[in-house]
Amino acid sequence: MVRRCSTSCWGARPPSSAELGAWPSLIPTFFLLLLIPGIGGAWEEPGWRGYALPTLQAGRSALLASLILGIVWAFWHLPLMLYGVIPWSDLALVTVQSVVFAWLFNNTAGSVLLVMLFHTMNNVISGGFFHAMFSGADWVRQGWLLVALWCAVAFIVAIVNGPEHLSRKHNRQTPTPPEGASVAPRVA
Repeated sequence: MVRRCSTSCWGARPPSSAELGAWPSLIPTFFLLLLIPGIGGAWEEPGWRGYALPTLQAGRSALLASLILGIVWAFWHLPLMLYGVIPWSDLALVTVQSVVFAWLFNNTAGSVLLVMLFHTMNNVISGGFFHAMFSGADWVRQGWLLVALWCAVAFIVAIVNGPEHLSRKHNRQTPTPPEGASVAPRVA
């Protein structure tokens, strides 16, 4: 006798045709989240990676600076966790994602635009598509699986590129004085 498994055998149900049919809507969702400040997260990046990361990297390794920023960035998402929009595992997820975002930022010589595009793509695919397929305990497990995946990626990025700069081509990005500004110390 062949036993047919229901969702109880696998723990998660297969995606419905309606969910799989949502793939074409990912492109307009991407542009909606990217272009409208406040709804998709991409507009956080001028502050996180454009300002805070270079400032933190000025006196620290890129890895340490990204982890410090990641912790602050994780707590920035606390209201979404309290409201139940994102799982509690996102405290860890956002922290390790910060390492990969710093790697991207440093490897593109400080391109905030590319980090904004990456942030939006992550939110659309992970948060808007796969996240919506799960609920209950499966939703929690999926969150922790994402943490494990991003930890592996962050670990590989740090090992391959080195923790000092998180880049093999460029130095870590630090604040630069405006052009024409004197770098000589002031005398009182």
